[in-house]
Amino acid sequence: MTTHQSTDLVAALTLLTKEVQTLRTEVGELRRTQRKGAELMDELGPIGKEVMDGAMESLGALEQKGYFNFGKELVGVLDHIVAGYTAEDVKDLGENVVTILDTVRAVTQPGMLVFAQQAGEAIEAGDQQGPVGMWDMVKASKDQDVQHGMAVMLSIVRQIGRTARGQRPSGRAAPKHPKYAAMAGRLASNRPRRAQRPRPAQRSVNAPKPAPVAVNVAAATAAPLPAPFDALKTDGNGHLWDPNDWSVEYAQAAATQAGVGPLTDEHFVVLDYARTAFAEAKKSPNVRALANGSGVGTKGIYKLFPKKPGPTIAKLAGIPKPVGCI
Repeated sequence: MTTHQSTDLVAALTLLTKEVQTLRTEVGELRRTQRKGAELMDELGPIGKEVMDGAMESLGALEQKGYFNFGKELVGVLDHIVAGYTAEDVKDLGENVVTILDTVRAVTQPGMLVFAQQAGEAIEAGDQQGPVGMWDMVKASKDQDVQHGMAVMLSIVRQIGRTARGQRPSGRAAPKHPKYAAMAGRLASNRPRRAQRPRPAQRSVNAPKPAPVAVNVAAATAAPLPAPFDALKTDGNGHLWDPNDWSVEYAQAAATQAGVGPLTDEHFVVLDYARTAFAEAKKSPNVRALANGSGVGTKGIYKLFPKKPGPTIAKLAGIPKPVGCI
């Protein structure tokens, strides 16, 4: 063996020795890591067991209380809601959720709850009382509490009648009795109040009566549309016979005649939807469909078209009057 070969062999053995030492060091480090991991698992084992036992105990307590059965039934209720309501119904609910929450808050006020409890007790106690005749009712009407109760009932019946006829509430103030003043005020609708008519000035008894004013029937009727729209053919309700005769200029002229005023972009959002809906369904949409389809909402419809919005929108859009609108 030559000297050069001996030198290479020594260098190779030296490098191999270093690699073996490095490998031994890494193996030792791996063993120490495994030993620490085993010690950690030994320590976490009892803790994990306690956590699992506590979780199972909590779940068992919840099951005994009926949480799981309640959740199962709640899922069934949600299924019924999804099957029974459409996306439009949910959208209507979202638009009116503020009104609903205000109503719930008003009904759950302490005064209202006390009132409901006392009314329920009075109804239960009614079985123990005998019949009351007309004369007894007349005598009972002199009682102050009975008078206040009758005032509340009249206020409720009056508001129900207004709502049934589709009228806005009047500006009449609610009675100021402490037991039901808040309740009577909450009964008012959230629609904008109609402006009160000015009361005529009081006339002296000896003052002469004013002379009757002749009414010009021709002048009292609505003025015809200006040319060239006055030549367009209309039906008996004043709506365009042919929707293709409609134009933006016609809508502006008809709006001026109807007292709506100059039409804005918001007005035309509703009118464009009304014409599109009529072209698709071959019938004019009602107020609810207009409010939902145009995205303006019911309050927005009544704000843009305060007087008879259904027929007014149809007339300005050049389509027939919706079915069922007066």
